[in-house]
Amino acid sequence: WMKEIYNKFKFYYGIDIVKPIIANNTLKYANSKAKFIHGDISSFDFTSVNINWIFTRDCLVHMSLQDIIKSLNNICKSKADKVFITHFANHRQFNDIQTGQWRPINFCQPPFNFEDPILIINENCKENDGAFNDKSMAIWSIEQIRKALQNIK
Repeated sequence: WMKEIYNKFKFYYGIDIVKPIIANNTLKYANSKAKFIHGDISSFDFTSVNINWIFTRDCLVHMSLQDIIKSLNNICKSKADKVFITHFANHRQFNDIQTGQWRPINFCQPPFNFEDPILIINENCKENDGAFNDKSMAIWSIEQIRKALQNIK
């Protein structure tokens, strides 16, 4: 999906934990404005790159609660001011999983209880006969994320 818009940015860093994805994206899309890095968002040194926004599309939904919290805390160390997160806007009961599995998450509900996002962009997902029609990219400020992380039990 980023291949459609990454060239619209001044500079783009793509980070993924899956090495073949990074290798493929480097081969197809890397240029003077785009670099692809193998890394884990829970430990990547975001202070090493000058960024304004962090996109975590289809990422946190594959992580355990513990790994989500670790990743969000790490993101909050960055120089970014906004975070885009895959968010399911309908009421969703949170179920913890093992990292690598998947489930939808509404970050405005427990255990996260984020404030309302700055903006929600619905993806118009049609998978599973519309069961995930609330799948969106939601935008929060880093400050909103920091505040919410302080209250997660």
